Amino acid sequence: MKSNVSSWTRASPQVEFLVVQERRCNKLLTKSSIQAICSITGKARYSGIITHGFVLDEKGLKMSKSLGNVVDPITVIEGGKNEKEAPPYGADVLRLWVSSVDYTADVLMGPQVLRQMSEMYRKLRGTWRFLLANLHDWNFGYEVPYRDLPIIDQHALFQLSSIVKSIKESYDNYQFYKIYQIVQRFAIVDLSNFYFDVATDRLYVGGSSSFARRSCQTVKLIYFQLHG
Repeated sequence: MKSNVSSWTRASPQVEFLVVQERRCNKLLTKSSIQAICSITGKARYSGIITHGFVLDEKGLKMSKSLGNVVDPITVIEGGKNEKEAPPYGADVLRLWVSSVDYTADVLMGPQVLRQMSEMYRKLRGTWRFLLANLHDWNFGYEVPYRDLPIIDQHALFQLSSIVKSIKESYDNYQFYKIYQIVQRFAIVDLSNFYFDVATDRLYVGGSSSFARRSCQTVKLIYFQLHG
């Protein structure tokens, strides 16, 4: 308590936007700290608190050197001495895992989790690769106005508008794992498994300047610009 109060001086009344702490921290201590600082300055040091859990191994055990179950982020990114057992996944796969977990609870990490994340990363890259590959002959001026787009293309843009709204809400609530879930479903199910499948004939059968191809490319361009 003493250190919490003494670190707050009247000469530096800056309020932090957010404080992150481990969820098992003593709630009474946190409450007492807030009350003590409010009694001095008339306001809290921060406007919000986010709590997080621990990173456990795949069996739900606490990581420790004695158990040999510690996952080193550098090894995840660059690989271990035996790349068959510890392949280099790269930073993006590690970032994807971080975005996928609900940090308010304890989360699991290990070889199987990383393999699953690597597979999901591969699928997401495949979706964006297909999107980009079909814009190689795009010319500005090819855009089709929304009112002239076929129903299926209008529906695709309506879905995009809906997920953008959901993603913004999740960011505002610090629910980053929900963003992962939204993007995963949209990219793999709605785009790759449905829209791209239906749009394939329009992309490859007609000429590069045909209405059918341009209308589909208009949707893809909007997706790509938003993703970029």
